[in-house]
Amino acid sequence: MGKEEFEYHLIEASKFLKEFTSSMVKNSISNNFLYKIAFTSEDNSYLNNDEKQKFKFIQKYKGVYLSQGEVVVLLSMNDLVPMYINMSIIKSTKRKTYVELLCSKRYVEKEELNFKADEFPPFHPLVPTPIFYEGKEKFDINFKYHFLQKMFFKYF
Repeated sequence: MGKEEFEYHLIEASKFLKEFTSSMVKNSISNNFLYKIAFTSEDNSYLNNDEKQKFKFIQKYKGVYLSQGEVVVLLSMNDLVPMYINMSIIKSTKRKTYVELLCSKRYVEKEELNFKADEFPPFHPLVPTPIFYEGKEKFDINFKYHFLQKMFFKYF
């Protein structure tokens, strides 16, 4: 998958994520997205040399929020893209929406992506829900952020 198509999928998946999340939360979600790249595991034993090098390079940006263009540059590799990217909003304000991209470290060609499961692969939009969520009333999308903030300040 070329960079242009990958970027188009990121844009469209982000729009879908916003709509999907908005239907479940009481927050208003900004169209100004920032992305944080994360990976599913630390095990690299199954990766080829190119994937290991790419992972090592991307690790420099761990915890850093990136623009759409930066994500495209960092995650694409010679027409290969991560096998899947689970995306979810982890925080939203009136001005910015922060999205976590939980990526596979395995890189594949476009033909290997699952177009049956997702409209814009490799992106798989998800909405994290609080434990108490029963699917009836809307919740605060920032619940995870607030919880982590309370836990952090509890010890300092």
